[in-house]
Amino acid sequence: MIIVDIIGYSIFGFLTVTTGLFALEIFCSFFGSKAPSSASDARPRSTVLIPAHNEACVIAATIKDLIQKFDGQVLVIADNCNDDTAIIARDAGANVIERTDGDNRGKGFALDFGISHLKSDPPDVVMILDADCVTENDSMKRLAQQAYMSKRPVQALNLMDNPEDTSLKQKVAAFAFYVKNYVRPMGLKTLGLPCQLTGTGMAFPWTLISEAKLASANIVEDMKFGIDLVSAGKGAMFYPYATVNSTFPSDEDAIKSQRTRWEHGHLYSIFTEALPMFFKGIVRLNVPTIMFAIDLAILPLSLLTMTLVGFFALSVLTVTSMGDAHYLFWSLTLLCVFIFWSLVAWAVYGRKYLSLSELVAIPFYILAKIPLYFGFFKNREKEWKRTERDA
Repeated sequence: MIIVDIIGYSIFGFLTVTTGLFALEIFCSFFGSKAPSSASDARPRSTVLIPAHNEACVIAATIKDLIQKFDGQVLVIADNCNDDTAIIARDAGANVIERTDGDNRGKGFALDFGISHLKSDPPDVVMILDADCVTENDSMKRLAQQAYMSKRPVQALNLMDNPEDTSLKQKVAAFAFYVKNYVRPMGLKTLGLPCQLTGTGMAFPWTLISEAKLASANIVEDMKFGIDLVSAGKGAMFYPYATVNSTFPSDEDAIKSQRTRWEHGHLYSIFTEALPMFFKGIVRLNVPTIMFAIDLAILPLSLLTMTLVGFFALSVLTVTSMGDAHYLFWSLTLLCVFIFWSLVAWAVYGRKYLSLSELVAIPFYILAKIPLYFGFFKNREKEWKRTERDA
């Protein structure tokens, strides 16, 4: 019985701190600054790196949009391409370098190749943009200025739009994405804490990124890089006044592949990175490290919902079968806190994604992801895969 209690307390302790931070992030997001600070006169030499693997269908639009709004260098890394990505990128006005290495594939290797290319004439700031993203107004200029002045990594607001005639399930996914990429980072910003990197719309001072270990096949290389930066005391700051946008794929298989890579990579990082990082932060009494580790350990929201509901159901079963109400109040409180603050987030931020009547889709969205989570234990996604784009 003692072993059961130890396991129970450990699980509930984990759920308490992660659910508690989730609620705190949503609450604190309401108090974030709604307007950027005044424009800076700083004009750092900046380069935008665009890693691209077979992106012929989208790369031209991204480059043309970027060149219209940004006066720095645009460098495309055509990585293991067997289409016309390199030709199209050059014709659109970008500088292009090509890389061929079938054994070392993935975004991390492409970025490392790009950084090595820049070392002969390094810029002040390097920014990273995915090949299917467009930026808003002077976002890249503002992003470069923030990284240059703060001497820290900076993460822009990274949003994904739904294609036309999208499914109800995908509307739920878009809302969840907004919570993860805007609401929670805004809460961390208000608290003065570092945020996670999202893979695009990122800016780094040259002195930081030139020493980074980017060459990796990690399927969530941006998440791993953010972890390494926090461990080095250089966690990224969230800058929601610069925005990059892309669109969710319309193909169901592409959506499934993308989501599987994201969530399997996240879950693996919780076990291998977040928990050790948390205990190191405790030993060193380093609050930013501790809080970043807890934020990283927050389960994907569908899985967190299932876990909280599951433990509440288990607590009810324990009461009815054994008369032990030990965990009932605790599990009910956690479930209510999570549901309440999720609904608050929807009421404040989510009505543009989901109407009140469409909230009924959320349970079905959650249940549809059960195979994805079983797949983590049975056949975890381990290799980087490119998400198929819409033409």
